[in-house]
Amino acid sequence: MTPNAFFVDFPEFRDIDVAYVSSALRRAANHVGESMWGSRYNEGLGLYAAHLLVIGPQGQMARLKKDSSKDTYLDEFDRLAAVVTLGLGRNS
Repeated sequence: MTPNAFFVDFPEFRDIDVAYVSSALRRAANHVGESMWGSRYNEGLGLYAAHLLVIGPQGQMARLKKDSSKDTYLDEFDRLAAVVTLGLGRNS
């Protein structure tokens, strides 16, 4: 996923520097295995990158609780991860 594709899927981050988004996408790739996620890889990668952006200092407003690192992106990532792992890597 490129930063431009990320901005299309997550326009709420369009004001964030491209280098910062690129870094979040690289770090997210360490948590989302392409072979396991199959056709849902970019969706999972984008959600986890959004989570990483939200838990940074600029993302305080998107957290579910002020003193927590839990956010809607991580909730959706966790939900999707459960679906993906049920398929054990099938491209669904």
